[in-house]
Amino acid sequence: MSRISRKQRDWIKAAVTLVVIAVVVGYWWHVEHPAGIQSPGMTGGTVVKTQPSGNRLKLTVDYTVNGTKHQTTGEVGAVRFHSDGKVVWVCYNPQSPGDTGKTKLRLPTDPLCDQT
Repeated sequence: MSRISRKQRDWIKAAVTLVVIAVVVGYWWHVEHPAGIQSPGMTGGTVVKTQPSGNRLKLTVDYTVNGTKHQTTGEVGAVRFHSDGKVVWVCYNPQSPGDTGKTKLRLPTDPLCDQT
């Protein structure tokens, strides 16, 4: 049986060290950046009620996620709502789409959900 030279042993140590570092960094990345949807979902909404509030409108909007119908309320600028064709989108939490405390209404000319 042949012996491993000192140089080969050093290369093996370096390779094992790199593998260990890669595993530790991979584990850290997995813990800090869990898989799954991190950004909000967005779907079209149907306005079922409007209530003037100064230069704004309080809207009651129905929206459907995964075949389940939900309802939320929110305020938008009246002039922009009418000039955008009375179209409204609902930003929602994909993990709990019916949680109306976490929904936001957006108009077509607004930034996308959670973007500035």
